[in-house]
Amino acid sequence: MKVYFMRHGETDYNVKKLINCDPGKRIGLNNTGRKQILDIAMKLKNVHFDAIYASEFLRTQQSAGIINENRGVLVKIDKRINEAKIGFEGEVDSKYQSAASEDPLGFKIEGGENWYDAKKRVSNFLNDLKAKKYSCVLVVTHEFVVQVVNGIVNNLPDKEARFIRFKNSEFLEFEL
Repeated sequence: MKVYFMRHGETDYNVKKLINCDPGKRIGLNNTGRKQILDIAMKLKNVHFDAIYASEFLRTQQSAGIINENRGVLVKIDKRINEAKIGFEGEVDSKYQSAASEDPLGFKIEGGENWYDAKKRVSNFLNDLKAKKYSCVLVVTHEFVVQVVNGIVNNLPDKEARFIRFKNSEFLEFEL
């Protein structure tokens, strides 16, 4: 099966480098983000998706909805592709990076997740997806999740995969 794993379009939080890892806080796409996703939708206009998945976050659902316009594919919401629960909600990313600098893969706050926790849940999602009989799937998610998937699919060391950056609306295309 061909899979497109995509990071959502830009939000004002992205511009301000603020953290949002709570799906209850409804951070939507900004105008730039909508344009990014419209551009991707044009690039993918001839791709037939059997299924589209999005995380529980508004920005991924908006991105999936724009791409799905005129397709009529049911967008499935799956919390296993949510942003990592790293904490620091509403704080600048540099505050988290500083706190996690000693152990960027293992650091986590109480009740949160680290790289390994996120990798386990995303691997579970990939294994379930692999068992489906789809030909082509779009998954709209977050940079952290795309980093995890990139590491798994390309068999990268965790320390390398964690620091490969993905821009808003950037996607990976691979066979599963």
